Amino acid sequence: MLFTKQNIWKMFLYFVLPLLSALIPFIVYPTITDLYGNKVIIAIGIAQSIGGAGAVIGELGWGVIGPQLVAGLNDNERKLWYGKSLSSRLISSVFCVLIAALVCFLLVDDFLLSAIVMAIAITCGALLPNWYLIGLNKPEYILYYIVIPKLILCGISIFLIKFYGGLIFYSLAMLFSFFISMMLLSYFLKVPLIPGKKDFNELTLLFKDHYQLVFGRVISTFYTALPITLIGFVNPAAVATFTGIERLFRMALSILSGFPSRLQSWIGTAPADERAKRIKISIIINFCVGLFSMVGFTISCYFISPYIYSNTINVSLEYSLLAGVVVATICTSRGYGLALVAMGVSKKISIANIASAIVGVSAICILGYYYGVWGGLLGEILAEIAGLLTQLFYYNKHVSKLKLHSC
Repeated sequence: MLFTKQNIWKMFLYFVLPLLSALIPFIVYPTITDLYGNKVIIAIGIAQSIGGAGAVIGELGWGVIGPQLVAGLNDNERKLWYGKSLSSRLISSVFCVLIAALVCFLLVDDFLLSAIVMAIAITCGALLPNWYLIGLNKPEYILYYIVIPKLILCGISIFLIKFYGGLIFYSLAMLFSFFISMMLLSYFLKVPLIPGKKDFNELTLLFKDHYQLVFGRVISTFYTALPITLIGFVNPAAVATFTGIERLFRMALSILSGFPSRLQSWIGTAPADERAKRIKISIIINFCVGLFSMVGFTISCYFISPYIYSNTINVSLEYSLLAGVVVATICTSRGYGLALVAMGVSKKISIANIASAIVGVSAICILGYYYGVWGGLLGEILAEIAGLLTQLFYYNKHVSKLKLHSC
């Protein structure tokens, strides 16, 4: 059963953990916007956008296929896959960090050093084993070893910024929290901090196996993690407001990620005869979460944004509603993404990502150029709808095979 006491507690943790992570900007943004104005939002927003893109690419798709993979393995097999994952992500992350720093250097004018360090810190997040802990169904480890260190260090950075000045303290807090989390997880999980020689064996085969999924995620990065950068190119006057609302709904999506995170291990451990039922339930849950979240986000975003950004950015109700539609569409899409992974056709997600990218990049650039923030948000909606419809197509194509297999 999904709704046992233990599962409800786990679900609660999966929801609370992203919520705590999302609180970090809520705590820091009022301080830095009050001191530096909306220029700091542009600098940090671009840095986080670039870093987020680097993290998505650097993780090599392990966040998609990893949780369900390790959920059904024994301890030795899990650690074997952890080593392979760490070695592959280390190689990709080195390149992503260098590229993120370079792109940030080219795009950011104000607070350049702080922005570069922030981009590096966010990109390094690709190495954090959140996916592994989700597969183990151990959300409490994410709380103890990832979320709490970040909250503590960012809290300290607020005082340092207030009393000594310098946005760099916030960026350094994010970077140091990554290193601390990696060391804590290595010690308590009994997994390597640095991959050994054997972990690099057969990496060529691993990259070949992941290349289609990674390629799709690279493509998807251009519309999921880089809209702020795209708007900055085509309509610089709109970038401050667009960055403000983008940060808010990405934080909301981070909070809501607790639902699919919990469902991944639940689906991954399902017996063959029950998997089809669990897949359908997960789709329904994500759809309902999307509807409720659209309403909740629209209202809350409109009322809390003046406090978060110290009245330096005006987020209208219309913008809030458009962003709420993006949230609802992504939540629904997550449900079908889980289904495709469970069906063994995770590579089809890449096709959905490519469809979204084609629609998203062109729509965000064109509509953003002519209509500013409104056009950029509408472009994101069109991109997510394109990806959702593509996933729905492949789900309907393969669901009959799943039913036959279950029987």
